[in-house]
Parts: sequence; structure tokens; C-alpha cells
Amino acid sequence: MGIGTPLAFNNSTMQRIWAFFAKVLVDIDILTNLPSQILVERSGFAFIVDFEYEKFPFFCSHCKMIGHDKNFATKKICYC
Repeated sequence: MGIGTPLAFNNSTMQRIWAFFAKVLVDIDILTNLPSQILVERSGFAFIVDFEYEKFPFFCSHCKMIGHDKNFATKKICYC
């Protein structure tokens, strides 16, 4: 199971320069439960990869709209 479709990688990741993390732009479905980590299995070994989401938009779980959070929604923006 993955989290979405990779769209772009930062230069360090593309050039395989040693780093403590990789930055990947991923197209995700924000209506799904987003994991904080994933198990990667390869022949003979496995490891866990932790995720940190950057620049995540406000998303209202009530009206399913991007741009505000249900906790901060107003009647002018949302019918929550």
C-alpha cells in the first residue's frame, strides 16, 4: 500500500546525495486516512518509513471542502 502518486522529487533525492530524509511531492486523496508511517519490504529485509506532511491545506471533514477547517468554519464559508 502506498500513500499516493509521486509527482516530483527534490534535487538531493534525485541525485541520491546522502540525506536523512527524502522530499517527494505526492498527489494524495485527502478523504482517506493518511498514515504517519509505512512498512517497506524488500527481499531479505524490511524497514519503516515515517511521513511528515508539509504544506497540507486546511480541509473541512464536514463539507469536504479545501480552504478551511471545521473548527474555524463560519456560516459565510461553510454550512457546517
